[in-house]
Amino acid sequence: MGVNGLNAIAVLEDGSPVAGGVQDGAGWVVRLDSRGNRLWDVALPQVEHVTALVALPAQRIAVLGTSETSTVGLGISRLLFLESDGRATAEKRLPTEGQGELNALASLPDGGLIAAGRLSHSNSMDKHLWVVRMDSRGEILWEYSSSQLDAGRAIAVFPDGGVAVGGYSWKDFLVDREATVWRFSADGRLLWQRSYGGAGDDMGYGIARLADESLVVVGMTSSQGAGKTDLWTFGLSPEGQPLWEASFGSP
Repeated sequence: MGVNGLNAIAVLEDGSPVAGGVQDGAGWVVRLDSRGNRLWDVALPQVEHVTALVALPAQRIAVLGTSETSTVGLGISRLLFLESDGRATAEKRLPTEGQGELNALASLPDGGLIAAGRLSHSNSMDKHLWVVRMDSRGEILWEYSSSQLDAGRAIAVFPDGGVAVGGYSWKDFLVDREATVWRFSADGRLLWQRSYGGAGDDMGYGIARLADESLVVVGMTSSQGAGKTDLWTFGLSPEGQPLWEASFGSP
């Protein structure tokens, strides 16, 4: 029946964790109490697997998943809203037309949502960074897609509603990648974009904002370290300037 597992987790207002993933070829969400006892679980046949979820007020949950996946191109994403008992009460297709897969989802200070991933433009198999800003009902307020070959993998939210998206961009000849961070204002303006790494293959998988609005990125690198690929983390100023970096691995 394929691989079963959980890969996303959030904590609801009452302190209970909720996790999402895949079971028997369909999206799956399970809610636990604070001691790990299962309160309920629900299959989501609308998606093949859950990629991200966030906690909403009143123990509700926003769930992001993918469907119509392919080995040669992108599928589509679906955003579902679950009530506190696991009932799905609303669903949005993303993108509204074409193909795209969203990997990251975050809540914003005004109650809205933002997601990041990859989008295929019309009549093209190329995949580009895609960022979608939505209101609390999942209605799209703005979108951003790049003209480069790149992807968003993680989101850090700022108090003013702006965000930083971490991911990667392909280098020339599509052999190696470089970790990339995109910084957006609350209204969707691209404030800056910077890439990091060396001569090898480098990727950003996660990003977090610190109290002073500096950033920490985690990922993998083959440009430095002891092994063929190593764990990699680096710090950035609020303007994206490198502050420090470290790699971890063994030969």
